[in-house]
Amino acid sequence: MEKRECRGRLSSIELLTAEADEAVAWAAAELIDRTRTADDIHAEFNGKLAAIGLGPISRSAFGRYSIRQSSLARRREVTREIVAAINAKLNIKDMDELSIVLGDTLKMVVFETLERGAEKGFSPKQTMELAAAFKSIVAGEAIPAKHRRKAEEDFEKSVSTAVEEAGKEAGLSKDQVEQIKLEVLGVRPAQ
Repeated sequence: MEKRECRGRLSSIELLTAEADEAVAWAAAELIDRTRTADDIHAEFNGKLAAIGLGPISRSAFGRYSIRQSSLARRREVTREIVAAINAKLNIKDMDELSIVLGDTLKMVVFETLERGAEKGFSPKQTMELAAAFKSIVAGEAIPAKHRRKAEEDFEKSVSTAVEEAGKEAGLSKDQVEQIKLEVLGVRPAQ
């Protein structure tokens, strides 16, 4: 019998009211920190819930929650280690390069998934979802370069303005100011 992929029933922690969000966030942070036992955190968590007038969470429900949090933390740590290894291996110096490498890796995963799916017979919906993922990856690669260009333009404008103002105060001619901008920014005067 094939296992169904579905969300399933909400846990008792997920069913807590919004008033408990701070206590839940605290418990998650404590579990990720891994300096205390789950039983200690569970007891204090139930104390925080009682302080706001909510009933306790069972030990088993908290145990399931702690296992999920632990699994998420491990996956995040593995992801960080992979990114660090890629960075060290390729000697990537800035985020644009890292974004390109990760984008290429994700594109490869999409293509491999499409290839395997073609063999198994992907549904149109699955193909559409992969196409959307690919489109998002490509769009995401463009964002860092766009932000970098915008930051460079803003920097050049602010430095250019500062050089012009300083030149006026120092009594420099327009040609001298343009020469300084050329030397500092590599900006040629408008013709």
